[in-house]
Amino acid sequence: MNSNFKVKRNSNFELLRIISMFLIVMGHFYGQGIGFVEVNNFSEIVIVFLSSGSRIAVGLFLMIGVWFMVDQEFKPCRVLNLYSTLWFYTVSITLVLVVLGYRFGYKVFIGEAFPFIRGETWFIPSYISLLLLHPFINSFFKCGETKIRSFLIIGFILIIMKSTLASLMDTYLCTLVWFVYAYIFIGYYKKYVVNKINKKYIFLFIGIVIYICLVSTKIILSSMDSGVWKLCYKVVAQYLSDYKSLPSFLCALSVFTFFAKIDLGQSSIINNLAANTLDVYIIHQTGSFINVLWFDICKTNYWKNSKYVLLYFLCITLLIYVFCSMIGRIRKTWIEPLWQKSRVYKYIENQINRLYDFK
Repeated sequence: MNSNFKVKRNSNFELLRIISMFLIVMGHFYGQGIGFVEVNNFSEIVIVFLSSGSRIAVGLFLMIGVWFMVDQEFKPCRVLNLYSTLWFYTVSITLVLVVLGYRFGYKVFIGEAFPFIRGETWFIPSYISLLLLHPFINSFFKCGETKIRSFLIIGFILIIMKSTLASLMDTYLCTLVWFVYAYIFIGYYKKYVVNKINKKYIFLFIGIVIYICLVSTKIILSSMDSGVWKLCYKVVAQYLSDYKSLPSFLCALSVFTFFAKIDLGQSSIINNLAANTLDVYIIHQTGSFINVLWFDICKTNYWKNSKYVLLYFLCITLLIYVFCSMIGRIRKTWIEPLWQKSRVYKYIENQINRLYDFK
């Protein structure tokens, strides 16, 4: 099988991929670095609005991936390339930090050396698992529209409604169950629904309104001390942080529907800017690097109370995206081809291929 498997990407989804990754970086910037105890001025309100969509963006990122996956054959190179990318960054970044004088406990080293087992950058291990289940899930679509729709209705009750009524932990199995459900949902949506939708701007409007209502409510409730209002605040915050909750899912699906219906052709500029979004995600979320990035490099504690905090927030987000994309381009151009030509790579790829040879 061809290890250099590539798919021509439509720029509407690539633009959404870029926007989603910016929202994810902003969310991490706020949650891991600059998070405010109270929201007191215009700059802080804007930052909260921009950063609160990170988990919705995760849902969007997943939807984009499975949109293409449902029509593709299983490619072992996709699994191997993705895990290789994850391992390369977690190990190399940690080693560089050790050389620079940073010290970590043994759990950190284990986590970076075995990122799938330890769940480093949780999205990637779950997505790799989804790739491994890909051919089995695709066979489910042979059941027909009626059975798939029934499954989605039952899954809606058991997964989405349960997540909406009670907070569920982001364990590996919890995430994987959601990824599988989202895969089947988007597959059904692509095969039976999307071509029947005409008024795409209505869906974008719905998604924006849901998001504005959630974040505005969260900001208003954050300053209230009453026990009831604190409970309401936790509920709204949970809706924003749980990509499985109904409000978050509806928001993501509405925005995704809009981008699925627009046609930007294949813009080389947009596609090149989106080519390394996963590199951006892995680099800035490598466990050993998170605190170093936000507190030692970005100095978020220093800028937190600055009157230029909004400008700083936007500039740093842009710089992280650009810098990590450049590293990703170097990896893809110089390092990945050497790895793909190696005997070890070919051997692992062949073994995975043999495992999935159902003929």
